Amino acid sequence: MSFRKDTQGSYWLGIVVLFSIILVTRSQETDVGFTVSGTHNNFTNECVCTVEAPETLQCSKVVNSATLDRINVLQSQVSALSISMNAQVNLSQSQTLSIEELTARMATTIETLERIDSEVLIVSRPELVQIRNEIADMEQLLAALQSNHTSSVVVNALKAEIANVTILLNELELAENADTSDLLAQIKNLRAKVDECQNQEVPSSLYDLWEEGGTQDSCADLVGVSLPYTVTGLRSIYGAWFRDPIKFQRRVYSFEFPNGRYYNYVRFYDSLKNYHDNADVTSIQLPENAQGAGMIAFNGSIYYNVYNSRNIARYELISNQRVVSVPLDTANYNNERPYRSGQYSDIDLLADELGLWVIYSNVAANGFILISKLDQLTLEILETWQTNYPKSAAGNCFIACGVVYCTNGFDSHINKINYRFDTKTEEEAFLNIPFDNKFLKTYSLNYNARDQKLYGWDNGHQMIYDLIFSG
Repeated sequence: MSFRKDTQGSYWLGIVVLFSIILVTRSQETDVGFTVSGTHNNFTNECVCTVEAPETLQCSKVVNSATLDRINVLQSQVSALSISMNAQVNLSQSQTLSIEELTARMATTIETLERIDSEVLIVSRPELVQIRNEIADMEQLLAALQSNHTSSVVVNALKAEIANVTILLNELELAENADTSDLLAQIKNLRAKVDECQNQEVPSSLYDLWEEGGTQDSCADLVGVSLPYTVTGLRSIYGAWFRDPIKFQRRVYSFEFPNGRYYNYVRFYDSLKNYHDNADVTSIQLPENAQGAGMIAFNGSIYYNVYNSRNIARYELISNQRVVSVPLDTANYNNERPYRSGQYSDIDLLADELGLWVIYSNVAANGFILISKLDQLTLEILETWQTNYPKSAAGNCFIACGVVYCTNGFDSHINKINYRFDTKTEEEAFLNIPFDNKFLKTYSLNYNARDQKLYGWDNGHQMIYDLIFSG
């Protein structure tokens, strides 16, 4: 009979059992001459128990009932001990495997905690499984929208965005440093787009011709701004859109710069409905790259900051050519004095009831906002005002009736229009008018003197705000 030493615990258990057998058997040695011995084989890891009879065993010496009974009892005890020993060995093996598995899991957990503590591994909520459920919900909703004959252009664009988010999700699940914050922002943005596609239509009033101008006195004090209305939201994060208040009034101009800096194509649509549906677009290729979101359309021309320079240019739409390009005084450029939103917003061209303007700064102004009135044909500076408001403190600015208004941020729901400068009186004041950056990244604001609305570009969404004047 043998016992295998599979674990350290089972080895010592075998020794105890073997010792017990020897004690029981030795009580019989003096009567019958049996020899009981135990050995351990280091190569096979076995404990061997041997019971030997004497060489000159005579039947007369052992054939009695008491001796046979004791031998039978001994044999039964050895069998029982063998079964018990096997059960103990199996239990020991199972417990050893569980301990090894638990140890490995504990080591992995400790390593993970150390990576989190050292900020190598970033954990954020909701978990990726919840994100997958969110994507599945949106896919079902899009299928329903498509069956209800929603614009195929809109639905297909949203499907493409969902596919891109799903790819990013798959990559994050395989990545060691799974920072889900960017993915969660994309999911929130995508959910807002799907909800708007489901619940809203562009008001018919926005499709109408501008037969009359705004009915308010825009030279009165600005006292409020409406919550934004989202016209569409299927474009690049960076860009701007606007209308010309004087010529081609129905046109909607738009440009995007996915690289966050420059572009050389401007697109226009003959109506807001076409813009909303992304239909019947006409592209204009500029003779050079434009930089930043400070472009504007005014009286039949497009004005912009020329890439990698302080030059400002006028592109005439009738002749389809650039007719003027001049340096803007000593203006800072190339992100030296941008708005808080950055993205090369050093030079911001604007228009209102009084004409063409530009907001910028220079070394002499020490970073404070400068406002210059421009000749719309030659781009000559007609007059300049220096404010006491740092350009880097403004999220965005716009101008209405010669009064510049600035927001104090571009990336929050609780920003405000907190500053104004009146070029007619040279008076400045601090305001407290709530302004909602609905999608948390407003990169441009353009006022239109004809409808007295603000046109904002917020994280790829095209927004319209109504302005409320005291008059």
